[in-house]
Formats: sequence, structure tokens, C-alpha cells
Amino acid sequence: MNKLCTRISEGVGKVLQKFLEDVRDLETVGVYVDALGAHLQGSISFVAADNLAAHMLFGMAQSFGPNVVRFCRYCVSTNSKALKEKRHDFSEWENRTPVNYAYHLQQIDYGLADGSTYGIRSDCVLHKCLHYFHATKGFPPDISHDLLEGIVQFELALCFEHFIEKKYLKDIKEINHILTTFCYLYTDAANKPQPLAASAVTRQSIGGNATENRTLLRLFPLIFGSYVPSDDLYWALILCLKEIVEFAFASSMHQSDISYFESKIYDHNALFC
Repeated sequence: MNKLCTRISEGVGKVLQKFLEDVRDLETVGVYVDALGAHLQGSISFVAADNLAAHMLFGMAQSFGPNVVRFCRYCVSTNSKALKEKRHDFSEWENRTPVNYAYHLQQIDYGLADGSTYGIRSDCVLHKCLHYFHATKGFPPDISHDLLEGIVQFELALCFEHFIEKKYLKDIKEINHILTTFCYLYTDAANKPQPLAASAVTRQSIGGNATENRTLLRLFPLIFGSYVPSDDLYWALILCLKEIVEFAFASSMHQSDISYFESKIYDHNALFC
């Protein structure tokens, strides 16, 4: 598997070689702008990609299962620690940085570690040409998969289970009836949530694709607000998650919005725990 990942990384490097050389010229020489009478230089600030593509370009293992010791491209926490520890503050976890990234690669080169030790199998292909881009700072989260097809699917399934236990809703059949009879308009009609599978609660996932789940979460208060008491903590969790998703997909933010966004994530994690 290590050899296969290395070959894939080398192949991607060859495909991107000419493009990266052009960006390197932009870093070092720049582009002359007549109106300014000067050269403007620049580089790549970040790469938008889904998780698998980001990990491939990063040089990390392209798996997020329990057998991967360190699966995260932002911190070096172990998989078992991330899954077992119930906490809402992750500030104590060691982040990946250019310094420890270089150390991890050095350990691998010296044969003192392998790809599973730090989750890194090879150097980022972009590093071979670029001086002002670094993998540990250049791959933002994949919010469609992380949120809409990850956390949202999981937490809504847990909340539906709670609503059924509390008898706010009778069963999955009633939930699906409510979902299918709700009046969706405009783009919501094209992206309306699909009926839940009978096993949605037991497998702890409501299923659905990213756009369907975004529609469901955004309209959740309108669809189910008359069935669930407003003081229910699970209801509060959904409203908090809804606000987080809206912030995550915002087209722009003020600096003060970022601080508020961070506090909402902290509140959500504390409430979830």
C-alpha cells in the first residue's frame, strides 16, 4: 500500500509539474504590470479539495478508518484518542506545523517511522516547487463531507432516535410522512430531503447527499417545530448545528463573525458531550 501511494503521488506530481513551475515563476519573478511599473508576485494560498484529494496531495494516508493511527491533517492526535475522549475543547491537541511536519518526514526517511506512525507517507507534491505554500496550512476542511455528509447525518439520526423515544414522533414512518408532505419551493424542491431508511436510527445516519441534508437542516425548525418542545436539549443541539452549518457556508465573514462562529462550535461540542 505504501508503494502504491508513493506511485500515485509521483504520478500526480508529474501531472502538476508544469503548472507548479509556472507558479514558482510567479513567486520568484512575478508578472510585470505596466500600470504599476512594477512586478507583482504571488503564490497559492490554499487548495480546495475533498478529503481524499487533499490527503493525496498532502502526502497522507488516504483512509480515515480506525486502523489509521493519525488520520487528521490538522492535528497529530491518535484515532483512539479522538474517538474515545469526550471533550469540547481541543486546544490542547498538538497541531500539525511546518516544523513537526519536517521532523515526521525526516523520521520516515531515516527508517525510524513508517506511514502509519504520523499518518504521512511522503512529502506534499506542491512543496517540490513552491516556497510560500505549506501543506499544514494550505488544505481547508471539506465542509460538504465533514458536515453535511458526516456530522449532520450522524447527529440528526441521534436526535430522531431521541424524539421517537420521547414520543414526540411516532416512528420513522411518521417522520417520512412529515418530510414528504412538507411544501418545498424553488431550489428546495429540487434538493428536498429523501425519506429516511428504516435502519437510519440503528446505523446512526440519516443518509442523503450534501444538498439534501443542507435543505433538511435549514428547514428543520419549520418542518418539525410543531412536534418537538422548544426546551428539549436535543432540539437546542440541532439549532446550534444549523447555525454552524450556515456560518460554514457563508460567502464572507467579518472578523467578529469568526469569533462568534468559534464560540458556537464550542457551545455545540459542550452540548453534544
